[in-house]
Amino acid sequence: MATLYPTKSTTPVPERTEEDNQRLFQLYKGWTLTERDGQVRQWVYQFGYDIQHAQKGERRWVCCLCIKQKRPRPKSYAIKGLQNAEGHLYTDHNGIMDPTGKRQKPAKASEKAHQPIATILQLNPKEPKEQDLINTLIKRFDKTVFQQKLVNWIVNSNQSFSIVNDQDLRDIFNYLNPSVEITKANTTGVTVRAIAEREFTNSMERVKDALRKSPGHIHIQYNGWKSGNRHALYGITWVFRDSNNRPQKCVLGLPELTERHTGENIAGQIIEIIQEYEISDKLGYFTLDNAGNNKTSMGELGLEFGFDWEKRWVRCVGHVVNIEVSRSDTWADMLKKVQVVESQLSDDASVANNINNTYIGNMQASQYYCIAKLCILY
Repeated sequence: MATLYPTKSTTPVPERTEEDNQRLFQLYKGWTLTERDGQVRQWVYQFGYDIQHAQKGERRWVCCLCIKQKRPRPKSYAIKGLQNAEGHLYTDHNGIMDPTGKRQKPAKASEKAHQPIATILQLNPKEPKEQDLINTLIKRFDKTVFQQKLVNWIVNSNQSFSIVNDQDLRDIFNYLNPSVEITKANTTGVTVRAIAEREFTNSMERVKDALRKSPGHIHIQYNGWKSGNRHALYGITWVFRDSNNRPQKCVLGLPELTERHTGENIAGQIIEIIQEYEISDKLGYFTLDNAGNNKTSMGELGLEFGFDWEKRWVRCVGHVVNIEVSRSDTWADMLKKVQVVESQLSDDASVANNINNTYIGNMQASQYYCIAKLCILY
C-alpha cells in the first residue's frame, strides 16, 4: 500500500501491508480507521495509524513501526498528546523526527529537568547555614515580579516584545540568578503583550479615579506623528490638578489613524478616548497647532460636547515661535545678501565698514534690536 504522505526524512516511511492491518485490529478490537473530515497534516501520521473507537468516538495514534516489529504492546497515544508520539519515534526508533525541520528534537526528561539552585551554587542543604542560604535565595525570587519588571523595562525603553526571545539576554538573566531558568520565568513576546495590556487596563481605573477627583478642568493636547514603520499615530496628553492641587500630566491615548487625516476622523478618536475616561463634563482648553484639520476637529468636539470651540482652542506657542523663527531666518538671510550686494556696489566707505555691525548681522542681534525697538515704541 503506497503512503499518502510525502517526506524528506532519511528514514523510509513504512509501507502498510495487509498483514500489518490485520495485526493492528487484532490488538484493537472495536476500533476502525478514522473517518477524517480533512487531510491530517501532522508528520507523525506518516509513521502511525489514525484509528477511532466505533462506539466512543475516541481517536488514537498507533505506531506503525511497533506493529511491523510485532511488539506485544505497540505504543499508542491520544491525538491530543502527539508530542508524546514524537518523543517515542525519536527515542525508540533511531531518532526519527520531523523531516521538515520545523520542530526541534524532542527533549528527554533528563534534559528538561533543571538542576536545583543548591547544586548550581555547590551548597550543602544538610548544613544549617547553607540550608538557610538556599531557602533565602529561593524565597527572594518571585517569578511574577521578575516578569513584571521585565515588561516594565521593555515598555519604558521602547524595546520590541520579541527581545525576550534573545538567547544572550536569557543567558544574562540565568547568570545573575539561576532561579530564572529553574522556575521557567523566561517568557515569550505573546506573554509580554498580555502582561502589558493587563497592566494598562488595571492602571486605567486608577487614572479614571484621579481624573474624577481633580478639583478643576482637564486640559487636552493632541498632535499627529508618523512612526518609523509608517504608522500614523495621534498622541493625546491631558493636564490636570490632582486631589492635592498639584499639576499632573499623562498620556492617555496613542490611537492609530488608519483613514484620511481629516478633522472628522481625528475628532472621532479624541471623542472615543474622552468617553472612555468619563470626563466629558470636565473638559477645559485644547492646545493645538493651527493646522486646518485641527480647526475642523475642534468644531466636531464642540458639537459633540456642547462648548464654544473657538474660545476653548489655545494655539501651541511652541509651534507659533517655531514658524516665526523659521520665517525670520529666511528674511534675515535675504536682507543680509542685499546688504552684501549694496556694500559691493557703493563707493561710500562707511557702508562697507558697517556691514558687520548691522541689526541683521546675526539672529541674536536682530531679535535684540527688535525687542529694544518695541520697548521704545510701546
